[in-house]
Amino acid sequence: MKIFLTGATGFIGSRVLCDLLQSGHQIRALVRSGAKRGNISEAFQLAGVAEEGLIDQVEWFDGDLSCIHALEDALTDMEVVIHCAGAVSFNRKDKHKLWETNVEGTKNLVDAAVSTTIKHFIHVSSIASLGRAEKGADISEDTHWESAKRNSFYSITKYHGEMEVWRGMEEGLPAVIVNPGVVLGCGDWNAGSNSLFKYCRNGNRFFTSGINGFVDVRDVSSAILILMEQQVCSERFILVSESMSYKDLFTMICCEFGEREPKTYIAEWVVAAGVPVSAVFSRITGKMRLITNETIRTAYGVFNYSNLKISEKTGFKFRPLKDTISDSCSYYKKKYDN
Repeated sequence: MKIFLTGATGFIGSRVLCDLLQSGHQIRALVRSGAKRGNISEAFQLAGVAEEGLIDQVEWFDGDLSCIHALEDALTDMEVVIHCAGAVSFNRKDKHKLWETNVEGTKNLVDAAVSTTIKHFIHVSSIASLGRAEKGADISEDTHWESAKRNSFYSITKYHGEMEVWRGMEEGLPAVIVNPGVVLGCGDWNAGSNSLFKYCRNGNRFFTSGINGFVDVRDVSSAILILMEQQVCSERFILVSESMSYKDLFTMICCEFGEREPKTYIAEWVVAAGVPVSAVFSRITGKMRLITNETIRTAYGVFNYSNLKISEKTGFKFRPLKDTISDSCSYYKKKYDN
């Protein structure tokens, strides 16, 4: 199958690229000039697959999501689009980048796909774009989005990006949306959600009261390929292995690392008091803010997710989160311990 892939150099996209190539598909991948490809080599290594030979089969298309005419050219002769590209940030200064990538970029790609002969469009969104359930209920694909101050700007852009895909479906585009939880796995623990492993390895013993949904990057990729193979359209699917408290997650990670489990609960008001300090530090050093109002809402929010729909629709089974943590910790110990 001829597949156009965005976000191939990212954490999720690189795993998808590896799995697609192993399955014998023809890949044309969108890549920005100067983009680092370390994630790709790592994905092949972790999959136990020789990169040499397979990676040479990829047709790299230089460009970005800002130009619809270039995207139309990129989609020529393609059958499937897998849209993994996206910007993630909880920092106010990145608002323009988030909207430009997650909303405008998705709009352009949908428009290009509608104007060509694409047979299937798979959009990788996020659980951040889902609505919030009533207290005590699980969040499902049918939980309606509500505009509220507690919504992060990142979640707002992912929601509006999804709306572009639904609009494309109304215009005849065969599409499906996946909503991964917090994606964990082997990779770079200095970036993204895998920094949780570094946090625990460094002996931090603080935890918050939040609960969130977590999923293995390998499962995200596998689910995408299954939905593509089964040609599922006009639906969305939550990709979450388990909903778990941050305390339990940190305890499991610390246990694998041989570190002491977290013992100290840190109240939300204490963390909130550090927001102004974090802002000043960021302005002085130029480094990303570690504490924002949006990251606090995530750390203390209680979000339980249902993963029943994809299991019932496709028979897909998620690997236990304990296996993800065990595999990842073993990898990070080898990679970073001296």
